[in-house]
Amino acid sequence: VFSGFSLGEADLLRRAIGKKIASELEAQKEKFIDGAVKNGFKRDLAVMIFEKVVEPFAGYGFNKSHAACYAMIAYETAYLKAHYPTEFMTALLSADYGNTDRIVIEIGESGQMGINVLPPDVNESLSKFTYVEDGKIRFGLSAIKGLGDESVRVIIEAREKEGKFKSIEDFARRVPAKVLNKKSIEALAYCGAMDSLGERKRIGLNYDLVAEFGKKSESSHIEGQAGLFDHIADTTPIEHLKLPEVEPATPSERLKWEKDYLGLYVSAHPLAGLKKYFHKKLIPLDQLPSKTVGRPIKVGGLITAFRKITTKKGDAMAMLSIEDAFGKAEAVMFPKTFAECGGTLAEDQIIFVEGILEKRGSDLQIIINKATPVALEKLQEVAKREGLWTEGETIDRVSRHEAEDLEIEKAEEVMNVDEKKVKPIAKNAKETGDLHTILVNREVGKAFFVELKKLLEQHPGKQKIQLQIGEKLVPVPMTVELTSELLEEVENMMR
Repeated sequence: VFSGFSLGEADLLRRAIGKKIASELEAQKEKFIDGAVKNGFKRDLAVMIFEKVVEPFAGYGFNKSHAACYAMIAYETAYLKAHYPTEFMTALLSADYGNTDRIVIEIGESGQMGINVLPPDVNESLSKFTYVEDGKIRFGLSAIKGLGDESVRVIIEAREKEGKFKSIEDFARRVPAKVLNKKSIEALAYCGAMDSLGERKRIGLNYDLVAEFGKKSESSHIEGQAGLFDHIADTTPIEHLKLPEVEPATPSERLKWEKDYLGLYVSAHPLAGLKKYFHKKLIPLDQLPSKTVGRPIKVGGLITAFRKITTKKGDAMAMLSIEDAFGKAEAVMFPKTFAECGGTLAEDQIIFVEGILEKRGSDLQIIINKATPVALEKLQEVAKREGLWTEGETIDRVSRHEAEDLEIEKAEEVMNVDEKKVKPIAKNAKETGDLHTILVNREVGKAFFVELKKLLEQHPGKQKIQLQIGEKLVPVPMTVELTSELLEEVENMMR
């Protein structure tokens, strides 16, 4: 109405705004201003409305009803997080159920709030993340790999019917025999869900005795319903479940099983307590950028990823990701070294590494010359003996803010951004329409920025670009042509 647009012309402007198509928006600008002038409005007013209202709205905007809904939800969730933090984090974890990356971040956030997220428990857990009491959340039984939905349902049903399970014998009597198979019992025992009923290893190794006892109990119960021998029931000896004693699980075994069956370490981190040791005896991985490339180094940590590769000549080598109590690093083991010490290495092992620091593009990489596996218990023993052990220490998981910092760091590396140019959003409030913002609204890694850079390079032009990551704006040192095709591809990458 202001510029005399027809409904069709107005819809073209709406499309340019809604799809954030800068070239189309620019094409509509003069038409909008000229139309307003023809309608008797001053040119300065028309320019001001377009530049101060239309263009900023195309950057990121809502109509009032939508904005009001967002504001209300933001207020309500902030209130709940402040006044009911355990319930709030339980709901948040449940909402991201199945997304391990998000779960790790949110467990870290919970820890910083003084909330413990514990392994599942047959006596406390529901299907999803479960509020137990203030400061205490349990993993849900459905998180356990190898335990089906039907098994989860009948376990919870049995508990709700007659109360908590008092022992492994009580569990085997009350839970249907179809659930008591090798896969289910091992999964429940080794992830920690049966810790309230007995020692993990003892139950897990004796799954056959538990299953057999459950079958006999169920069979006896069914036969007893006929009533034929009811009169002698009181004189029949009661059979009990007795499991042979075994050596209790070591801390490293418990943590490895949690990782295997839950996808992450829950009750603790393997390197907890060892920060002092790693800081004194080795180079902390977060200090690698300050070390001289080409010089020998000695580092150590947990193998979080291990990928064996066969070269064109048929020789074996490996790519590793290593994590200590301070940071992470990538490493490579070439065939000669792999032949000497790579055959015994695997994910979740702790290793000490001697090698050379090398720079590949913008990344630092460790070329491994020697790798020595170390048992967690032995390492803990040495640290205690040398006074380098801290009882009760925790390894902080990455919070959302730290995740954003890591994303910015990766963006700087891949896009060749000067870190001094990264600014808070508030300081860039007056950006004009010639600068297009790409909102990075999910957790991403280095591969994302590599892919994004390749995509942007395929569309050279004059439009400036910046990335919005959390509360920061990261300028991209290249210009592009903002076609609808490019915007659609970028949008697909964000999904």
